[in-house]
Amino acid sequence: MRFDLNEGFPLVTTKKVHLRSIIQELLWFLTGSSNNNWLKERGVSIWNEWAGPDGDLGPVYGVQWRSWPTPDGGHIDQIANVIETLKTNPDSRRIIVSAWNVAELDKMALMPCHAFFQFYVAPPTGPGEPGRL
Repeated sequence: MRFDLNEGFPLVTTKKVHLRSIIQELLWFLTGSSNNNWLKERGVSIWNEWAGPDGDLGPVYGVQWRSWPTPDGGHIDQIANVIETLKTNPDSRRIIVSAWNVAELDKMALMPCHAFFQFYVAPPTGPGEPGRL
């Protein structure tokens, strides 16, 4: 599926959704956190059921997006890589973020429902115009 964000946010409307919670959850992912307390402080309870007593959820989305562990003990910030690639090679078809880290699935309080997403930059629509995500 492809969505043109210029035409609005692609939100399923067949069920009632709490948009503020969705936005807070996405911001939480982007912080790289795996602790539910960040969400609870903002009145979001969607992860409460899976959190440990201290709020820990294991290496869920934010950790995988911002600090994917490498075999040599390092980490990969996939979001920073996406931003850099969008700036330097927007035509790449490899601008992908994955949350499905097989080596860490058993450590996650909940396995990822959305495993990955990809960015595509459409060609400019006219002279001097930038491409569009």
